Amino acid sequence: MDPMVNSGRARGFTGIRPSILYSGPRGHIPIHNHFYVHTMYILSGRMEVTSYDPKTDEKVQEKITGLGDFIFNEPGEYWLVRTDDGYGLFAHVCHRL
Repeated sequence: MDPMVNSGRARGFTGIRPSILYSGPRGHIPIHNHFYVHTMYILSGRMEVTSYDPKTDEKVQEKITGLGDFIFNEPGEYWLVRTDDGYGLFAHVCHRL
């Protein structure tokens, strides 16, 4: 069992899932959504975060984030993350409400 990913579940907690994610140059998380609140905290690097309208697929917002920034996604919000030519390290927390 991977302690970083499963430590909460192993102890009986199912509401919050923390993890640390690493992205190399030009890495990305494809467009997707969650049915729960989702937050990320940028530990290093720069990331472009784009949110989309789920009905029209139009871009709603696009921001460049960096060290110390938080990213907050509402349940059902469609979004993607891309790193620039550098590396990215970010804390990733899913809150199942």
